[in-house]
Amino acid sequence: MISQILHKLDTCTELLQYFTSTGVTFAASDDSLAATGIGTGGAFEVGDHIVVSGSSESANNTTHTVTISAANKITCGASTITDDDAG
Repeated sequence: MISQILHKLDTCTELLQYFTSTGVTFAASDDSLAATGIGTGGAFEVGDHIVVSGSSESANNTTHTVTISAANKITCGASTITDDDAG
């Protein structure tokens, strides 16, 4: 029974934060996303999973894990980010 409960918990997802912007810049040099307000005020914390959509580089449109969160920038060091200009 415990393993069934743990499996269910493992498959659950919950939207905790939402960020949208037409000015997100993706940088391959440090696997980061930068935009005004993206890491400000604890919007995203280390370990959070983020789902990216809308990047013109399809490789970016997937789930990433935040490894560094700072004002206006989050880094997803476990992912490979492809350069993509803001907008």
